[in-house]
Amino acid sequence: MPSPRPTRRATSLRVESSSGERVAVIGEALWDSLPAGLFLGGAPANVACHLNELGREATVISRVGDDELGREVMRRLKGRGLSTDCIQVDTGAIPTGFVVVTMAGSMPSYDIVQPSAWDAMEPTDQLVSAAKDAVVVYGSLAQRDARSRAAITAASNAAAKRVFDINLRKPFIDPELCVEHARGAWLLKVSFFLFEIHFIFVQAIGLRLTGKCFVFTAERRGATGDGELAGAGHRRRGRRGPGAGDVRRAGLRDAVRHTGRRRRGAHH
Repeated sequence: MPSPRPTRRATSLRVESSSGERVAVIGEALWDSLPAGLFLGGAPANVACHLNELGREATVISRVGDDELGREVMRRLKGRGLSTDCIQVDTGAIPTGFVVVTMAGSMPSYDIVQPSAWDAMEPTDQLVSAAKDAVVVYGSLAQRDARSRAAITAASNAAAKRVFDINLRKPFIDPELCVEHARGAWLLKVSFFLFEIHFIFVQAIGLRLTGKCFVFTAERRGATGDGELAGAGHRRRGRRGPGAGDVRRAGLRDAVRHTGRRRRGAHH
């Protein structure tokens, strides 16, 4: 695999942090296998990479296998300027996460290999310390296993604020879990790509746009294509290449910027 290279985005998009809040992302770090090759993926890892490019440090909490793909995850993240201190290494022969993405026309489908190392994340003292009083970013997919669910619950319980991604990937859909975490979220990411299902959750939770901070992503071709982003009353278009979570992290990036503007002009 080629060594990571600096990107123009890393120098051209660097901005001042909107606040002194720490950010911790927890969940799946994996490889997306597409016809074009292997791409480092996992929505939380993508969020951390792009927040870091914008000048907002983010702690990555995940788990990889004791294998070459796991070591390459570490190398790539370090190459993007991120610490890997909170990435656990599985010593029980569970491999690094891997997703086979196939296309039916312009629509992707995902074979998310199970078990993967991130399924076995442990709620260690180091994990809880990294999440304590931070903005913790996480999703529903990474909680498909009871072990990772316990780790994410420990992190979210220690958080100052929670950013929750309703990340629906069949067959790993748990409505009760989504409702539980969405209720406690400070920011909720919702994708119009699966809006009909998401709308059921929003109705069940009883949320209103005026009372909850939302980021909406309208992904024309799922996580592998371009899309439109709308968050907290503003909208922008974006075009990204392959890799799960790309649209989500761009939406979060806009939300961080917008939240900073709102805070500077707020009187409450």
